[in-house]
Amino acid sequence: MDNTLSNQFAAHPLDFYYHALLLLPVAVAVYRREFLTPVLLGVALYFAQRFLEESFFLQYALLRKNNQTLSMGVLLIDILLLGGTYYLSFADNRVAKKLTLLAAGAVFGLCLVNYLLVGSASISRAGIRLLMVVLALLYFNKILSENRVRRILWHSMFWVSAGFLFYGTGTFLTNLFYDFLLDPALTTQATYDFFIDLDQLLGILHCVFIAIGLWVSHKDQQNYIQII
Repeated sequence: MDNTLSNQFAAHPLDFYYHALLLLPVAVAVYRREFLTPVLLGVALYFAQRFLEESFFLQYALLRKNNQTLSMGVLLIDILLLGGTYYLSFADNRVAKKLTLLAAGAVFGLCLVNYLLVGSASISRAGIRLLMVVLALLYFNKILSENRVRRILWHSMFWVSAGFLFYGTGTFLTNLFYDFLLDPALTTQATYDFFIDLDQLLGILHCVFIAIGLWVSHKDQQNYIQII
């Protein structure tokens, strides 16, 4: 089969929709740029980085090159961006900052060793999903413990963290067994396509959640209860 862009799109349309929608949070961030904090800028940068990664991997797919080892290496950048963004969000919470450093450092170390040893892709891919869940839960705990947000649905990082929690939990098992799904001796093409399409569908919803969070950023300043 001719490995052209049109054939790839016909075979895996959700991959392309997800790839394109990675720019949705970036576009909203540009539109709301005057209201963005360093934390929200970090979120936008994370999605810009993800779009560039997917564009690069698409070229590898068209050239029929294996990008598994490379993708594990790129995940290290994602971990740094994600961990750094959440670290900034816990500016006044020392415990949460330490836990963020611990969680991000542990996953980064695990993924780095896995990359250097050319280990299982499942380990790295599942590791960053677990990090997303941990960081999102830490942020929800921050919201509840501080009790300073007037309307939770107008709080940008609520939507951002909900998106990461939803995506991390929804795709964790798929990525935990990613090596199994890639093995044609163990998994049929139909099964592989089903789980990968599910992963991409959750990724699309993830982009929408993040875009909503960035869209309501203009409400953040007035949405905090001021402590006198």
